[in-house]
Amino acid sequence: MVAAFMGTLEAAWLVADQDEREAVYGRFYRAMAASVLDDDGGYVEVAEISGRIYAAAVWYDYSHFGTSAIVQQDWDALLTAACGVHAERFRLLDATFASYRPAVSHFYLAWIGVRPDRQGVGLGSALLAHRHADLDDVAIPSYAVAPSHACRRLFARHGYQDGRKIPFYLPANGPAMWPMWRDPTLDSKGVS
Repeated sequence: MVAAFMGTLEAAWLVADQDEREAVYGRFYRAMAASVLDDDGGYVEVAEISGRIYAAAVWYDYSHFGTSAIVQQDWDALLTAACGVHAERFRLLDATFASYRPAVSHFYLAWIGVRPDRQGVGLGSALLAHRHADLDDVAIPSYAVAPSHACRRLFARHGYQDGRKIPFYLPANGPAMWPMWRDPTLDSKGVS
């Protein structure tokens, strides 16, 4: 995840200095993955080749739980410990994203990342297709925020459509973000 996100606009918005960003992102993603794995409503899925992880996706189940089981106080402590002086910016990112998240039942794709040296070979698509097949089987929609035009195109290839209020911008002259929604795909008999 660190390698996948180091050069993104939102990463530079979160932590301007690249060397410091790498250290903060390393701590944050290790802590976040452990936290998600302990959360009844969170999922971490990976694309692994010959024992090495090249891509990962983090999903939250807002279809049954309404909110993540991660207690806000615990999340705040995680951000403070992992992000240090940048924790407030991470909180601002979370609050901004949450303000655009639909209030209806869905799965939320919080992060998807592919190592730069493996981008464009279908690993992100494989992760999306895997989760979407499960969601289609139980007729649950999904929601994601695309942080770039390339990500937006990837999501569109997988059935996501732009939200009504597109794009929104991160505060303090931050980059554009595109909220996207995907309804479950029905088979030819009209069954999910």
